Amino acid sequence: MTGQSYVTTAVSGYVPFSGQFTGKERDGESGLDYFGARYLSAAQGRFTSADPKLFPDATFDPQSWNKYAYVRNNPLRLVDPNGEDWKDVASGFMNAFNTNQVLGIGRTEGGNNDFRTGQAFGDAASSIQGVAEMLLGSGGEGAGLALDATGVGALAGVPLNIASAGVFVHGAAVAGTGLKNLTGAALEPQNGTTVERRANDFTSGEKKKIDVRNADQNGGANKCESCGRQVEKIQNKPGVPTPPNQLQRHHKKPAAKGGPGKADNGKVVCPECHVEEHRKLRQLGQK
Repeated sequence: MTGQSYVTTAVSGYVPFSGQFTGKERDGESGLDYFGARYLSAAQGRFTSADPKLFPDATFDPQSWNKYAYVRNNPLRLVDPNGEDWKDVASGFMNAFNTNQVLGIGRTEGGNNDFRTGQAFGDAASSIQGVAEMLLGSGGEGAGLALDATGVGALAGVPLNIASAGVFVHGAAVAGTGLKNLTGAALEPQNGTTVERRANDFTSGEKKKIDVRNADQNGGANKCESCGRQVEKIQNKPGVPTPPNQLQRHHKKPAAKGGPGKADNGKVVCPECHVEEHRKLRQLGQK
């Protein structure tokens, strides 16, 4: 789905998911991709607001100075599932991978979505490592038994048997711990995960009511109800930044909090104010 543009038709208030960059949902009006903590502008290749984690800058690492870049401008190696500090993913990976080596002792529970995502990657990597150790240990056991059978080779075979058994046992423990954590994460509901109720989005009919009401209040012209800028109905174009005077509609009560997709719950805004409205909601914990 990434990078594709297509047209969908809303039926009975249902709005299909439009996955774009890294699978995040793209707002059809603003053209921004919603990451959870903030929005990313694919046209500009950067986030529209600074990293909320505000991790310390490193004078020897210029990429850390840019609070608007996606994963230090290195998406081939790093991931940022919810728009916060990319380091949380790396920290989660190392925490899971290292603690799985000792049966999960010292594993950090909780953390944000990025940290838990990193832990899932670490659990998967350690599970693969554990299976590889089991195969290596099995091979060593076979070679040791073959040496033992010769009698003379037992001097080398017995130590090889002991070492291989240790490798096999450690691998089984690591793989078991990693798989157990992966299974638990899959079954456990993630606190703080935002699930938008798309059925509460405005239908075409409700959008028209919002636009007409706004125009009646402004002498026939549509204006942003937050800053007063005159706005127009302009269609987004692939690869082109969202026009600053594009007419957009905003839920007064968030759809995710049960706000209805009715005209009475909507208002006309410009793209800049629309992003600001969502930023305020996130600060209040309503998004």
